[in-house]
Parts: sequence; C-alpha cells; structure tokens
Amino acid sequence: MRQQVIQWMLAACVLAGCGGAVEDLAGSEETLAPAEREDPAPVRYGPQVIAPTHQDLSEPLRDLPVPPAKPHVNRPRLRRPFRQSWHPPPPFEDPIIQRHPGAWKIPELLLEVEGMGQGFAGPDGPFTVERFPADPAGDVGPEHYMQIVNSSISVFDKGGRVVFGPVPTRMLWYGFGGPCADPLRDDDSRDGDGVIRYDHLADRWVVTQFILEPNINRYHECVAVSETGDPTGRYHRYAFRFEAPNDYPKLGLWPDAYYMTFNMEVRADLTIARVCALDRARMLVGDAAATLQCFDTDSFGLLPADLDGPRPPPAGSPHFTFGLGEDSTLEMWKFHVDWDEPARSSFTGPHPISVVPFTPLLCEEGGEQTTRCVPQRGDGAPALDSLGDVLMNRAPYRNFGGHQSVLLTHSVWADEDRGGMRWYELRHPESPIVYQQGTYAPDSHYRWMGSIASDGMGNIALGYSISSSKLYPSIRYTVRRASDPLGKMGGEKTLARGHASFVLNNWGDYSSMNVDPVDGCTFWYTNMYLNAPEAVPESARREEEEDMFNLDWSTRIGSFRMPGCDLLAPTVTLLSPGNGATVRGEVEVLALVKDDVGVIRVVLSVDGRPVDTDKYAPYRFEWDSTKVPDGRHELLLQAYDAAGNVGQASVTVIVANEVCGTTAQLLANPGFEDGPTGWRATAGVISHITSPTLPAHTGAWRAWLGGYGKRHRDTLSQELSIPEGACGAELTFWLRVHTTETASSARDTLTVRLLDPRGRTVATLARYSNLDAGPDYTQRSFDLSAFRGRTLRIVFESDEDASSATGFLIDDAGVNVRVRSTLVKLGESSGASARP
Repeated sequence: MRQQVIQWMLAACVLAGCGGAVEDLAGSEETLAPAEREDPAPVRYGPQVIAPTHQDLSEPLRDLPVPPAKPHVNRPRLRRPFRQSWHPPPPFEDPIIQRHPGAWKIPELLLEVEGMGQGFAGPDGPFTVERFPADPAGDVGPEHYMQIVNSSISVFDKGGRVVFGPVPTRMLWYGFGGPCADPLRDDDSRDGDGVIRYDHLADRWVVTQFILEPNINRYHECVAVSETGDPTGRYHRYAFRFEAPNDYPKLGLWPDAYYMTFNMEVRADLTIARVCALDRARMLVGDAAATLQCFDTDSFGLLPADLDGPRPPPAGSPHFTFGLGEDSTLEMWKFHVDWDEPARSSFTGPHPISVVPFTPLLCEEGGEQTTRCVPQRGDGAPALDSLGDVLMNRAPYRNFGGHQSVLLTHSVWADEDRGGMRWYELRHPESPIVYQQGTYAPDSHYRWMGSIASDGMGNIALGYSISSSKLYPSIRYTVRRASDPLGKMGGEKTLARGHASFVLNNWGDYSSMNVDPVDGCTFWYTNMYLNAPEAVPESARREEEEDMFNLDWSTRIGSFRMPGCDLLAPTVTLLSPGNGATVRGEVEVLALVKDDVGVIRVVLSVDGRPVDTDKYAPYRFEWDSTKVPDGRHELLLQAYDAAGNVGQASVTVIVANEVCGTTAQLLANPGFEDGPTGWRATAGVISHITSPTLPAHTGAWRAWLGGYGKRHRDTLSQELSIPEGACGAELTFWLRVHTTETASSARDTLTVRLLDPRGRTVATLARYSNLDAGPDYTQRSFDLSAFRGRTLRIVFESDEDASSATGFLIDDAGVNVRVRSTLVKLGESSGASARP
C-alpha cells in the first residue's frame, strides 16, 4: 500500500507594517519580517519512495526517428478552489503599484529569433501545433539554447540558428518501452507540460514531460538526463508512475537533487500539491536505483527553488519550495532529503511569509471565480487565463556570497481596471526576509504570465505577456539595476508584438527567464504570442479588417544583458615565447587576449615586477632580457577589463645572454671504473667481472641490471644538480640488452626515470625490454635542459618476470652541461618562438 502523507495546515495571516508609506512597503527589511509563528512540526512519517518503472540509456537524440505529429489537443490545467477573500469588490488599488516606470535605460535585444510555433521550421522540418496552450520554456547552456513547448523541442546555437528540431518531445523516449515511448492513441491520452533545465553544476540537460492516460488509470512522469553536455546526444531515461494525474510539473536544480512539484488530482473534488526529490547523483550516471522521494500537501501550484550561479547553497541547506498562501501571504516549505535513509527525509511547512496585501488576478463568471480575466483586442475576443492563482515559473535562487536571494512573481489586480506583475526578492531563505517587492503596472494594459531572474551582479529582469482591449497579446520585458530604488522596475521593451487575438481562453501556462551560466549576465527569455491572423475558422472571425484572430500560436526567444554586467575575466593566450624557451637580447612577447565586453589594458611582469603595458590589440611587447641575470624567469601577462576582472597567463623562460662555451660533466664515476663510488645500486650491479661475450663498453667495470631468469628487481641511481644558468644539459649512456627470452612481447624491462629529492617521479625518460636485445652497445641520449636549476636523482630500474633471463648492461654514462662565458649585446636574436 502506498504511504501518503498529507499535511492539513492552514497559513496564518499576519500582516505587519502595511500602513506605512509606499516606499517603505516596497523595500523595508524591518517592516516586512517573517510572520510571527512557530514553525510547523516536521512530517511524522517518511516520504513516499517511487522507483522507476523503466530505465535505460538512449541512442543519440539526433539519430532517433522523428515520430509523426498528433491532432490538435486543447489541454486545460487543473484548478484550485478559490476563496472569495481573494477577490474583494472594487474599487481597490494595490498598495505598492508602480504606475510610472523608472527612468533608467532598458537594454536592447542582443538576439531576437522565432521559436517554435506557427510557420517555424528547422532541420527536422516544419513545426506542427499539437497542443494548446503553448507552455513555452527553455534554458541556456555553454553553446546552446534548448526550447520546449507543450510537447515539442528544438535546439538553437547562441547565434539563433536552429541546429536540431523541431521534434515531438516523446522522441526522447523512442524505443524506451512503456507509455513514455508510446502513449495510447485514444482521445483522453496526453503527453506534454514539458520542462527543460540545464544543470550547470554537471554540464547536463534535464528534460521532463508527463504522460496522462486516464482511461486506464495510468500516469507517468518521464525524465531524461543527458549523458554529456551535448543536448542532441544520449540520455539516461526514466519513467515514474503516479496514482493520480500529475499536472503542472515544475523543475528546480539543487545540489542534492532535482526537485519537482505537481498538482495531483487525487479525487474529482480534491487537487493537492506534491513535491518530489529526484536522485540527481544517480540519474547523472544512469543508475537504475534512482528513486523519487515525494511528500503531499493540501496546497496548490507550488514552485521549487531553482539554483542559478556557480555558488551552491550553504552546506546543509534544505531545498525551498514556495506557494501563494491564503489571505495575501506567501508560503514556504523546507525539504531535507536523505538518500541513504529515506525515513529520515523531512518536508516541513507551510512557513508563512508576510508581504504587502495583494489581490490575485481572478474574476467572476456566472457567480463563480475564474482566472479568465485578461482582455484582448477585438470584438468578442475571449478573456485569457491569468494564472492568477499560482506563482509563475521560475523561483530562481542565487547565492551571492554575502547573501542568498530568491525571486518570485505572480499576477495580481493592480487596480480595478488593470492586471500587473507582483514580484518579490526574498533574502536569507532559511528565515526569509522580504528585501523588496513591487507591482509593475505602468499603464492600463494587463501584464501576466511573468518570469523573473537575477544576473550575477544582482540586476533583475522580468518578462511577461501583455494584452488589453486595445492591444493584441504581446511579449515585453523590464529590468532593474541592483542600485535602483527598491521595489522599482524601469521602462519596458517589446520582444514580440502580437498581430492577432487568441480564439481560446487557455493562454500559456508559463514562460521562462533564464541566465547564461557562462557569463552570468545574459538573460534569455521565451514566451508565447500570436504572429499572424491565420488558421481560424470563418465562424470565429469578426470584423476581419480590424480584429484579427488566430488559433495557432507562435513563440519568440530573445536575449539581453544589463550594461556594466561583466563577471568574466579576459582569456589570455601567450603565443610567444613558449614555455621553457631559451631567450636572449630583445625578446618579443606576443599574446592573444579576448573578453566578452572589452579589454582596457594588458600588463607584462617579469618575476612579479611590472615592466610594460599595452592598451591596444594586437598585444605585443619587446622585453630587454639583459636587464635580468641569466637563468630561469617568469613572464606574466595580466589582462584587465573595465569591470576589474583579471585574466592571466604565464611562461617560464631561460635567459641565456652569455655565450655557451665550456662543457662540464656532472656525473661522478661515469664509467664505473672506481667501483660503486658516487652511485647507489643493488648488490652485484656494479662489477668488474666480465667475459668475452658480455664485456664492459670500455675499461673493466660496468653496471649489469637483471639477468637472473626469475622475478627480480635491480636499481642504479645517482643524485645531481643541473645549474640554472646552463645553456643545455644532456644525459648519455651506452646500453646493451642481452636476453634468452623468446616471447614476442615485453617480459623484462629497464625504466629510466628522474625523481625529485622526495622520491616523486618528475619524468620517465625511457623504457627498454627484452625486445631491444642486440649484440652491441648503443648510445642513448636525453635532453635535460628543461630541468635547469633542479636537483634530481637519475634512476635505472630493471624488472624481470619468472621466466627467461634478460640483462641490461650500462657503461660510460654522463650528464654534460654547457656553461656561458660572454655577454650577448642587446639587439641580438632572442631565440624566442616566431610569431605564429
């Protein structure tokens, strides 16, 4: 028997400080403290744990067959019972209505491109409208923007080019088995309410949609997590079954889980909210043991916090879920998930948050309350669904280091003849404070279906639909800078101008404002509008010359960024000289520097001391290397942008302004003629015992490693220091390999390595084996110039297996260095890498 926990808790209405000035109400931390009330007790029982009914790894999405389009379906969403107190009789006015936009400049669009909808086409053909409403959403990754509408997806590059799609979302589950792959083809079957989230913590894409089959009492949430950062690649696929319709899913990213909220129609007269944690860690690797942990509440239309930005929440922080409470409050729940012991997971709430009183954008129709409140242009145009009973997608959370911030927005009555966007910034969500709030309604048009987000500098963008009896439904956005007066937005810009009114009441269920995870500054927004007066039955047309109507919707995608937002440091690539290069005289230092906004200067430092500055590309310096002593030096280039971000790159070069002359030999007893003097070796390795068949290379002594014909290891080593000012250094030795092995594979080996004074391997110079056997000595040599100024141990190590014998004979070794004697005059060739 399924274990279901329903918390029947009602939020208390505690409204503090509502009688102050409008400015105080809009942004006073002291006035707008959380409601005074004890936290509700945690849920007594463990969560409902739901295992997947199906799980697999798909073929690459780009290689799957495209399923056929389906007939048009108008899918209404589940409703909640409305309280009469939510819609007091007029006249009234929102206490914090913003009737006049701020004077600051609104950023222009960087990108404006048509999304899926009427007339859209991509590499996979033309788009077909299958579902009403559009429910547009999307997210942005390092190289792509992925858009989803009710039951279709497309992938764009950041220049707006369609690189994949449009395809039905169910294509993701092709060959999966079960209803996610092939829902029943009856009139009551539904697939849709798709959501996309880019997991910037793991460079993965998450796509979900539901499958509703009420005729056979089967309801699933289908979840796909990409295997890599490629949105057209392979996906780990999951199907989770519910006992009731799982409507209106929303998705939020958190480090310990993906969190989803649903409206669950448990009975014909009862719809509740379900909140589920999805085992993110297991889904990222395609573990079939991934589960959901779900709790139920008697609330409705909840919204999970969704992590933006590189900083995770503080260690141990719960996940936060938000909703609209009764009597003009917000509500918050805290979810602590324990994947090892699900019985210890907890979901507590609602914790009421007092805000300035609001009136949800609800209307009265036939004596009952309804959300069909938004007028459209045109005689007889139906009123559109305001979604005034729920918070709107998303609830972006951002940790700024000094504070945490959560943004929320929903549709309200601004006054008796217009709807506006109410928005909030909550801080310190563990004990939330309403840092600022406002109701944006600068003219007589209705604004609804909003989405809000903050960039990495605290600037806020709010996108929404706009319509009225004089305006076709369109898309606009507004912004506020972090330094602007609290609770205030600026003017607005149009992302898409509507050209017709919709013939249905069901406008989109949500839109989506997201922030580019690469720069932390660029906002990406998508929403629905009507592009052209087509695809409407003649019976639905009225006064066609003046009033345009449409059934098929369109969507638009746009991006913009706030002036001055710059979080990315310039990238610096040092083209010359190369790392480890030997240079002298005038040295050309050449760099490639890029920045998303602009570079103001590049500084060259030598050994931490600035020596030159260049303000203009190409960034090129002439460095006089005679100003420093010969030897190893660090060249550091630091590039600054206008926001003070600094990017850098460095190389180490060897300054050699003295002419190389005398050669010195560093090894002690290089020919072993003094026995083991200067060397460390295993017993018997250094010997004067010789024979006509295996003599020394010269003299009477040599080193003989191996040759036992059983499992055995020998070592031979000597420590030395290579002068930093040396022109060059070279290791040489004569080697003869003698073996009785007949195998065609390497059985016995000799490894030549360099170790640091602590015994750690610095470099492996060579590895020889029985396959290198020969009748004579061969000289081997290795350049050690890169190790100038270092103390090293040269180690020869043999390793024999238990079969036939292999002997490695070494003689007449040496480390030869060249030293300098005469200064090179300024102006001579530097020896630096040539310009590419």
